[in-house]
Amino acid sequence: MILARTDGSAQVLAGTASAAGIGGVTGAIVLSFWGGGPNRRVTGMLAGFIGAGLCKTVFGLGRVPQIWIPAQFCSSLNFPLLGSSENALWMTQITPEKQGRVFAANALVLQGVSAIAALIAGSLADQLLEPAMISPGPWIKLFGEILGTEPGAGWQCCTVLVLWP
Repeated sequence: MILARTDGSAQVLAGTASAAGIGGVTGAIVLSFWGGGPNRRVTGMLAGFIGAGLCKTVFGLGRVPQIWIPAQFCSSLNFPLLGSSENALWMTQITPEKQGRVFAANALVLQGVSAIAALIAGSLADQLLEPAMISPGPWIKLFGEILGTEPGAGWQCCTVLVLWP
């Protein structure tokens, strides 16, 4: 999406990726000074999910680097809160004897789902959504006003559709 919308600009792609990394490190530093997050771990998880989700939605709806870069930074800022709250919750609810198996199973499921999503997203965006979003595609009436119809709109549509549900 970023490369298609910026005529292949590696600088914009690198800036967006850098903003994500800086946001994650900043979030971890803030969390360290805060003392590990809220005492109610579920609240921390929900705040992290909601914060990251809203920022990713803004990212998906954006059409320019001035939106993508801050949205990536803010999204990644939430991941340390989300991850630390989730791990603390798992550790308090699962006996130490079972934690290794539970964490391994959780990691396996997450990696499997991530791999499947990456495989599906590329084909979905390239073969279905990108052609549908270029005039006179069928989705122009639904998403054309919001996402545009220029190259990269199908990838942007894929990003938004994945994030909204």
